[in-house]
Amino acid sequence: MTKLKICGNCKIEKKASEFHKNCESKDKLTSQCKVCRSAKKKIYCANNQERIAAVNKIWYFENREAQLIKKRKYFADNRSDILARQKPYMTAWRRENRLYLNEYDKNYRKENKDSYDSYIKPYLRQWQKDNKDIVNAKGAEHRANKINASPSWRNKETIKGFYKKAQRLTKETGVLHHVDHIVPLKGINVCGLHCEANLEVLTSTENLSKGNKFN
Repeated sequence: MTKLKICGNCKIEKKASEFHKNCESKDKLTSQCKVCRSAKKKIYCANNQERIAAVNKIWYFENREAQLIKKRKYFADNRSDILARQKPYMTAWRRENRLYLNEYDKNYRKENKDSYDSYIKPYLRQWQKDNKDIVNAKGAEHRANKINASPSWRNKETIKGFYKKAQRLTKETGVLHHVDHIVPLKGINVCGLHCEANLEVLTSTENLSKGNKFN
């Protein structure tokens, strides 16, 4: 037999599944149904926005470190799934709101300098140290974009593979390796593109001795 209960707010008899659980009550259900509780919550939130924001801010600062650890662990355990879900939406959104994001980041760093220096900067430094291949690949692409040398048809994953290889060879051999553009992006007589067909891995000595020359 289906268990029924009368809601203390709307006075309508409803199924038990339409109430939240409450271990402290006799029937183990809340006195008001889910619909009434949700409606009341919306009204309360609308009338107490400043108070709720203040409480949330205090709670955030008191639990910041624990929450950061929790978020980092969750992201590390589910990195590939999260990035796969977010990438299409975040890329388009960031592109459309680039100016707003730049201004927001600038103001945030200025207004939260102490917390930024204490929590975020060390994390970013460590991330850059652990992911040099990604940092180098992005840096090269940024420089290529500046001179319009990065074509839209390039294979980004293949390009990242060159930087991963350079990083791996550096660790394995102890000799610094670079990703070189076979045809220089800003050569003397000819200019190349930042794409997979124009990349190779060389030792730093070979790459620096080559300069902008192309034979």
